[in-house]
Amino acid sequence: MVIPLLMDALRSGTIETRSNAAAALFTLSALDSNKALIGKSGALKPLIDLLDEGHPLAMKDVASAIFSLCIIHENKARAVRDGAVRVILKKITSRIHVDELLAILAMLSTSQKAIEDMGELGAVPCLFSIIRETCCARNKENCIAILYTICFSDRSKWKEMREESTHHTISQLAQNGTSRAKRKASGILERLNRVINLTHTA
Repeated sequence: MVIPLLMDALRSGTIETRSNAAAALFTLSALDSNKALIGKSGALKPLIDLLDEGHPLAMKDVASAIFSLCIIHENKARAVRDGAVRVILKKITSRIHVDELLAILAMLSTSQKAIEDMGELGAVPCLFSIIRETCCARNKENCIAILYTICFSDRSKWKEMREESTHHTISQLAQNGTSRAKRKASGILERLNRVINLTHTA
């Protein structure tokens, strides 16, 4: 009964009301059964729209709600369909709430459609620039995990990744990252080396 009221508040309330509605949805989404109900009710689209608007008061609550809802597979698909990748990349490129939004993007990257969207929207150079800039090990890890998925799903991005490897961005992470980041960076390097070797052989 509460979800339709929160949906109305998300769509047409003041920014405080919309932010509070997002926070309430985040709290309700602690239960997996509620995640499914909230997703089916169509809440992801107004949450993504609110994220796109970028009001500082609402960003944290909205990002938390989207992250929590996207833990279940059906909601990942809904978020991708509702344009989450475009909005998140736009915010990350502007260096807005990078930590929270990278975590959502990493979660969405299990979707083939999300990977296609990332390819079209120029995610590769954006993610590499964050790896170079940030001191946060978790952000580096999320970036390289997304890049790993792109590397193994979208052959058209190999050239961009090979060019980046000349800056040693990937190899440095393979040596100095978290254990997961090292594994993903090493996997990309192995794949790129194999491609280079095959090209030379051909």
